[in-house]
Amino acid sequence: MAFSTPDLLLTAKKLAQLKEALGNQTSLDTICAEAEAEVNRLLAGYTVEEAVRKSFIRALALHQAYGLVGPIPDAVQKLYDRAQAELAAIAEGRRPNTPRSDDPRITGAVVGNWGAHDKISFRF
Repeated sequence: MAFSTPDLLLTAKKLAQLKEALGNQTSLDTICAEAEAEVNRLLAGYTVEEAVRKSFIRALALHQAYGLVGPIPDAVQKLYDRAQAELAAIAEGRRPNTPRSDDPRITGAVVGNWGAHDKISFRF
């Protein structure tokens, strides 16, 4: 499932302020998409719960958004630092409690279905 602006879990007031402050620089949807792509790249090949994946995306997206509009709040910086450290540990394979996936596709990738017929068996 794609990460979107409501997944940032901001109040309506904070969301409006952030959108106004960003102005024409970029949109929150673009920031969310970029953060999601980065997290998916780092987590490719690992099995991670969806809620955990979303928390990583949220941390990266909020850090990027606040970084564009002014000083980054301490709470957002701490959240980002923890998420980056955890993502690095997972990507480097230093987390034994995060199992490798048998199918290391990036989440959301399109898989083609090549051919309409069964595979030909060459056994005689």
